[in-house]
Amino acid sequence: MKRITILIFFISGIILSCDSQVTENTSENMTTAAIRFLKSLSPVQKSIAQFTFTNEERYTWHYVPIERKGIPVSDMTAEQQKFAFEFLHIVLSDTGFTKTRSIMELEKILKEVENRPANDHHRDPEKYYFSFFGDPAFDNIWGWRFEGHHVAYNFSSENKQLVSATPSFLGTNPAMVLSGPEKGKQVLKDETELGFALLYSLDAIQMKKAIINELAPAEILTGDNRKAMINDTKGILYNELNSEQQKRFVQL
Repeated sequence: MKRITILIFFISGIILSCDSQVTENTSENMTTAAIRFLKSLSPVQKSIAQFTFTNEERYTWHYVPIERKGIPVSDMTAEQQKFAFEFLHIVLSDTGFTKTRSIMELEKILKEVENRPANDHHRDPEKYYFSFFGDPAFDNIWGWRFEGHHVAYNFSSENKQLVSATPSFLGTNPAMVLSGPEKGKQVLKDETELGFALLYSLDAIQMKKAIINELAPAEILTGDNRKAMINDTKGILYNELNSEQQKRFVQL
């Protein structure tokens, strides 16, 4: 089976939320939860987790398993972990939160697949980091980040309003678990099936526009660039899809 690259472009601007459930109370609840979590940290932990809002570290984001700044889940007490994930859940839907935690758990499977020793932490479901930029207790403008392998969330708040939730990223490896107790598990199954359903709904003319290469690129086209621009705007326009295809795309 040939791998393909598909690009779809839009006439009008569309904001894509990453399974977010932002409500009128989300920002206020987020601030309260952030303050509670930060208060639970020791002075040393807080010095690791917190930066100024203008610190260049705020512009750093990755979706690969690298050493990061911030406080990792592995360095938290059970109570701190509880506060941390309650805080994360506030800005994600139940589905988004479940997918995030499931992606983290895939690190255990990767560790087995790669035959890594027990004391190796390159693949570790607790190697995910919380970072804060500014002080939610006192600053009108502050932000935070949660990151690890195949998970990246970045949020910014101004005057107790959530004003930005980008960049955001979710991915999976393996896409499907092939063996073991969790054989057949697909964390992003819905997204995969919807993507292929949209593809297979295209007619021959649409397909010719949508498929821009028979081989997938080695990496995400925009990578982790701060300015994520696609200069070669090949692909099929949103308004070139029929109403059912548009509905399926929006669902995706």
